[in-house]
Amino acid sequence: MLELYAGARAVIFTPLDEDLGYITLEAMLAAKAVITTTDSGGPLEFIEDGVQGLVRKPDPRLLAEALDHLWREPHEASRLGRAGKQRYAELDISWDKVVHSLTGVGTA
Repeated sequence: MLELYAGARAVIFTPLDEDLGYITLEAMLAAKAVITTTDSGGPLEFIEDGVQGLVRKPDPRLLAEALDHLWREPHEASRLGRAGKQRYAELDISWDKVVHSLTGVGTA
């Protein structure tokens, strides 16, 4: 998976009302722009259109346009990916924090 993320220009993740969207977090950690949809649910908690990725209506043509845009604009894709990685770091996501939040035990 590391090689696939490393070689990607962006990651497209288009679930319908996903609770969390771990793929989104993996992409952010890999500093890849995320393309998602307005009805994706959880990914929208992490991705703001034009900041960490692109958010489009769930329409195949709009998603294709977003993919084409990031393919033609590699610097834009890199900028969005870096912003996503920065946002991931700011969220301080870790298993220690999750365990502490759920149980009160741990080092969070």
